[in-house]
Formats: sequence, C-alpha cells, structure tokens
Amino acid sequence: FVQFLESIILRISSRAQNFIETMEERGFIQGAVKVMVYVSPKATVLDPQGAAVEQAIKSLGHATVRGVRVGKTISFEMDAEDTPETRATIDQLCDGLLSNPVIEDYQYEIVQE
Repeated sequence: FVQFLESIILRISSRAQNFIETMEERGFIQGAVKVMVYVSPKATVLDPQGAAVEQAIKSLGHATVRGVRVGKTISFEMDAEDTPETRATIDQLCDGLLSNPVIEDYQYEIVQE
C-alpha cells in the first residue's frame, strides 16, 4: 500500500512541476526578486549628519574613526526576474524617486527570492 501511495505522489508531483513550468513559459508566473538600495551623499557634498556621528564616535574614545557618511537603505520586492529590463526599471526608481541625483549616489543589489 505504501508503494502505491508513493507512486501516486510521484505522478502528482511530476504533473505539478510540468504545470508550473508551462505557466512560467507562458508568462503567468514570474519569479520574485528582493531589491536592496543603498543611498549615500556624494563625496563632494557635505554630510552634517555624518560629521555629527563621527564626532559622537570620537567622544566615546574611538579616535581612529574618520570619514563617516550617513545614508539610507531601502528594500522592496518586485514580481520580476533579474533581467536588463528589471534593472532599467530599478535604475529609474532609484535615480528619480529614491535618491536625489544632484546630491546622492545609489547602488543596489538584487536577491532572488
């Protein structure tokens, strides 16, 4: 009886995998990616918040710390694959919405879910 159940499970599993592959090929199912965006002040822009943090660190006795810059991290998920088109969309989001291109730089990483 156990072998009978195992054979049924294998057939169902195989059919389910075939169904999922077919749906992916037809564009009904897309992968998900997690995007981590790191925004920081440009090197040529003064960073008063970074200077304040640096001073606080030094006041705690860590005199070797220097060049502190304070930025922000933004994370979100997209229903998309890691493709050039997805990266172009992320660049548009970062350049126009998530960062101020005049005073900030950004970089991002994509993590497959």
